[in-house]
Amino acid sequence: MKNKRGLSEVVTTLVLVLLVIVAIGVIWMIIANFIFSKGDEINLSSIEVKMSINSIKADPSNPNNVIIRIERSMGGNIEGTNVILFNGVNSHTERIVSLNEGEEKDFSVSKGDLGIIKKVSVRHTHTPFKNYNWESKKETLSQY
Repeated sequence: MKNKRGLSEVVTTLVLVLLVIVAIGVIWMIIANFIFSKGDEINLSSIEVKMSINSIKADPSNPNNVIIRIERSMGGNIEGTNVILFNGVNSHTERIVSLNEGEEKDFSVSKGDLGIIKKVSVRHTHTPFKNYNWESKKETLSQY
């Protein structure tokens, strides 16, 4: 009779261990399903910035400046905007204030000593997040 009692304690322990393993598996399946289903909803639209140049004209109040109308249609947080003017040989970059999402503004930008401008680009500036590879991030640059 003593041997049977010892055997039932082993069986009870094995059953409890199996129940714990099954419970852990069920909980993991629920958590994994939640994590992986939400992962599909994460995209780069929260950090991707789209800006466009809508017009460029001479500044009537200052012949060494041009007025550039810039629109920011979407994007995450940005620190500011660089306007890059190019005359075919040299370039001049001027930093302007940041635009809010959905905002369109005119900016008077100095041409520096470039003379005739052949190309204008805008690029947002930001403070990189720690351990984030910004070089691999998709950026939408606008050129005119």
